[in-house]
Amino acid sequence: MDNTKPRTNPIMLIIYIFLLLASGTIIAQGNQPRLAGPSEKKVYHEPGANGSPGQNYLINPAGKPLSETGPVRDSKPGYTLCPYWLIAVSASLFLIVVMCFIFLLLLIRNLKTAADKRNSEVTVINEELIKEIQERRRTEERNRALLSAIPDMMFLQNRDGTFLDYHARDDSAFYTLPEQFLGKTPRDIMPEELAKKNMETIEQVRKTEQIHIHEYALKLRDESRYYEARLVPCENENVLAIVRDVTEDRLREEELRKAKEAAEAASKAKSEFLSRMTHEFRTPMNIITGMTYLVSQSGLTSKQLDYMGNIQSASDTLLAIVEDILDFSRIETGDMKINSVNFYLDRILENLCEKMGRKAEEKGLEMRFDIDKTIPFSLVGDPACLGKIFTHLTDNAIKFTKAGEIVIKAGAYEADTPDRIRLKLSVSDTGIGIPPEKFSDLFDPFTQADGSSTREFGGTGLGLALCKKLADMMGGRIWADSTLAKGSTFYFTATFGRSPGKTRNSPLSSCISGHQKQEELSAFTDSFPDISPDILKTELNEMSLLLEEGDAEASEHIDILKQYLKNSGLDDQIEQLGNQINHYDFEDARKTLENIMGQLSVLSGQ
Repeated sequence: MDNTKPRTNPIMLIIYIFLLLASGTIIAQGNQPRLAGPSEKKVYHEPGANGSPGQNYLINPAGKPLSETGPVRDSKPGYTLCPYWLIAVSASLFLIVVMCFIFLLLLIRNLKTAADKRNSEVTVINEELIKEIQERRRTEERNRALLSAIPDMMFLQNRDGTFLDYHARDDSAFYTLPEQFLGKTPRDIMPEELAKKNMETIEQVRKTEQIHIHEYALKLRDESRYYEARLVPCENENVLAIVRDVTEDRLREEELRKAKEAAEAASKAKSEFLSRMTHEFRTPMNIITGMTYLVSQSGLTSKQLDYMGNIQSASDTLLAIVEDILDFSRIETGDMKINSVNFYLDRILENLCEKMGRKAEEKGLEMRFDIDKTIPFSLVGDPACLGKIFTHLTDNAIKFTKAGEIVIKAGAYEADTPDRIRLKLSVSDTGIGIPPEKFSDLFDPFTQADGSSTREFGGTGLGLALCKKLADMMGGRIWADSTLAKGSTFYFTATFGRSPGKTRNSPLSSCISGHQKQEELSAFTDSFPDISPDILKTELNEMSLLLEEGDAEASEHIDILKQYLKNSGLDDQIEQLGNQINHYDFEDARKTLENIMGQLSVLSGQ
């Protein structure tokens, strides 16, 4: 709004000033006293009666008095007034009246102009106010529409918790009717514990000036309802409580929780069933392999030995699958533990060469080793788990490679402390490679990079999943790089302790067949010239059969195991095996013996 006052035209102002000056000059000139000439200087004295002083009169040369009205007092001799003073005063007054009239006209015109301008401004302002009022009404209507669509209840409370106002689509959703809670505090209408919680939350909101949320339950119409209250700070230290009924959400969460528990229970039952069934599969397989070995040592013909060899090979393959399933189920149920024993890394690699070298040789593949000589080969850890990872990765490499080579590498990696060392190990091939889109589920159980590979190459899809879990259990991880038609490399890391024992620095450079350097592969048995590996294997097989039958005579083989394996780092497990047999705990004894046999197969290279 323009608040400027009416202004006078500058030209008219100049005219006003000129007229004022002119009128002033005329008045001044009309009242200006003049000197009278010598002929005009006449004074008539009229003596007073009875001796009074009398009066003086000014007279003109004709002898007539200058004033008809009476004597002139206090007139200075020699001066007289202008005879046109009345005309001057009248003219001045007329000019003043004219100027006032003109000024009044100009003022009225300026006031009218200002009033018109002000009216136009007021009209514009009124139009804007009307638009603003209309927009506010539309906004209020939208807000009311939005507010009515909100399913939540709202309560305005002051700092003392008194309910000042509310909003709800349906008053039946309230714990009490509005007329029963407006003007009252939570302590007046709510249970004590809930009222206390509400007041504590209001205090927190006031202190922090932030939103606070709390959940509570109320029994409404004989039904338990769950609510979520979101308290928001407002002006004047008030608090706005936005209350939502979350009963349906809580019921769904409870159903999901029960479903999750049921699924976990079913998964655990499945794993336990799988573990039991796998154990039941392995029991007859151990008997088959054990009896096959014993029969093979009973003096058979060459044809019979060939038959027994085929039975032994098929049994070993089936037993390996059963063991993978059993190991996987044990890991799933948390029954599998990582052992900590002294072992030599080169013996793990020699055993790998012994078991996989023949497969590679049959396919015309070269199997090479690239081992960092600075690695202390005397380590503390679980050689059986390490050997299983190497075996699975190498077996896959041979399986999916038609020509070229298999390279096994080992080197120190990352953490290297006086008592711990982290190794980075890998198995590379020049095989068919893995498609990039298959990397995401490469280590998932029961999957393979290509479903058709199962028919061509065989396998259960458990190997890589088992390797991943074993690597995790040994404090490492596993990953892969691959290029189609060029080959793949599988890397894994593991953490081991440093063994105080003697370090052997004679890593393999290339794989050798099992009979070319038997003296190197049987280095572990050099300390026991009187007991051959065949005798030990026979003892272990017979002991396994006795435990399967629940026969306590299995304890008779403990002394031979102690004598043969006294420097293997398995003394504690052998002692545990003897105690389990003596207490007729044949189930745990079988598991302990299986663990010993698994570690022994890695340590001995057999």
